[in-house]
Amino acid sequence: SLNALTAGGEALASVLEAPVLQELMVARCDLNAEDVRELAAQLPYTSLKSLQLGGNRFGKEGLEHLAKHLPSSQIDELGLEAVGIEAADLNALAAAWVKRPFARVKLHGNRMSPEEISAFVKTLKS
Repeated sequence: SLNALTAGGEALASVLEAPVLQELMVARCDLNAEDVRELAAQLPYTSLKSLQLGGNRFGKEGLEHLAKHLPSSQIDELGLEAVGIEAADLNALAAAWVKRPFARVKLHGNRMSPEEISAFVKTLKS
């Protein structure tokens, strides 16, 4: 965390090849949507269970890349604090959750109210 890794998505993706890696914390590392795309594409081939991406401002585009690969991954805990998303951007995440539910998602610090987060959680539980 707190390392400037902008445009380091390919290098991060290669780290995921470690067969025993279960948690990756790259919070506040200046990852952009392209970095998240490269990282997310490798998720189905890893043993990673926890991915902490908080503080990287990759926004809706990065979330969509991530959500595309979540259902075929082993991710069970996802840290998305302050990544520049809004409540309307959560549709991709909800679609991924429907395909393969994960236990924890952290969303605080984004442009959404506590009520919007609660509504999203209620939608997942219904």
